[in-house]
Amino acid sequence: MTIGGDKRRRACIVRHQADDKAVRREAAALADAGFQVDVIELRGARSQPPSEVINGIRYIRMPLSKRRGSALSYVIDWSLWFICCWAWLSKETVRNRFDYVQVDSLPDHQVFSAIVPKLFGARIGLFLKEPTAELYGALWGSPRISSLMGWLAHRSIDFADIGFCVTDEHRATYLERGVDPSKLTVVLNSMPPFPKASRSRPADDGRFVVVCHGTIEDRWGHDTIIDAAAAAVRYLPGLRVHLPGRGAGAERLAARINEMGLDDVVSLDGWLSDDELAQLLADSDVGVVAQVANPYSHLVHTTKMFDFMEAAVPVIATRLRATEALFPTEITYVDSEDAAAMAEAFIELANDPERRERDAAGALARLETLGWRTQMAAMTDAITS
Repeated sequence: MTIGGDKRRRACIVRHQADDKAVRREAAALADAGFQVDVIELRGARSQPPSEVINGIRYIRMPLSKRRGSALSYVIDWSLWFICCWAWLSKETVRNRFDYVQVDSLPDHQVFSAIVPKLFGARIGLFLKEPTAELYGALWGSPRISSLMGWLAHRSIDFADIGFCVTDEHRATYLERGVDPSKLTVVLNSMPPFPKASRSRPADDGRFVVVCHGTIEDRWGHDTIIDAAAAAVRYLPGLRVHLPGRGAGAERLAARINEMGLDDVVSLDGWLSDDELAQLLADSDVGVVAQVANPYSHLVHTTKMFDFMEAAVPVIATRLRATEALFPTEITYVDSEDAAAMAEAFIELANDPERRERDAAGALARLETLGWRTQMAAMTDAITS
């Protein structure tokens, strides 16, 4: 099916987040493809207006906040979000029909809020940002919840006209469950790079700087990084580990760092702006992706991995199927939760600057064919073909 006509095409992206960089990337790609684009998202800071046009894209912000915790809190959160999005999409469709509506999960079944645009002829896209069944299985350890989320994901893809997955391995899980392969296109989770920053650290300052930025929760392996730092600092007195970000695990980690006497080695830097993070990456020697291995993490890539590569920072990462399949030689791999192996990797890379440079250059070269511009072209081609 080809979307089109003489008038400018109209599209909408729905995302249960506030100020999501991936949505801005996707909205800009649709605008470049000739669409007039609306985005429905959560309202972030109270100072944000409920509606705003940025770079020609209209952002509609729902006055809701995300609930986290129990399964019930998620149900309430998603139900309120569904009602608000369904009402807005239905009203707007009656006034001025959409050609394309894309729902970015989570949750996958949010796609049903686009029932009225679909009935009026809009093509419906579902961007499956996460393997939902595996994610909630990892979070709650409940086979029943995992099975339910898998069933909902399948029904959601059936409802949509086209779906996007974030890795080949992610796509394969749906095909194994009987999803029509013609519906699913892989769009990697690579992101536009942060503003470029120049290195400000002197090359001979005696430090070896390691960074892991993003959400601070148990599944991201920060404990392994801290344990590795404790082991490696005996051989690398200049080791400094930065963990910028925020999350449920930050307070516990701060106490653990203090108890281990690592306050001069490991720092929790809080949330950094894009410019601040770009400078930290420019001044770092290695980036770490320490995800705990489980059925979920084997199917995804992290945006922080692509951030490191875009900044020409070599990567140490947990050995996971989707990551190793895409970058077999450009990353230094360690087994999940193996602090001793990670410490050895710190020491080896600290003593081998040529290897760091080689790994960073190899990963950056891979991004020439895997970077966000290529991925957005794949997305818009699938939408408009």
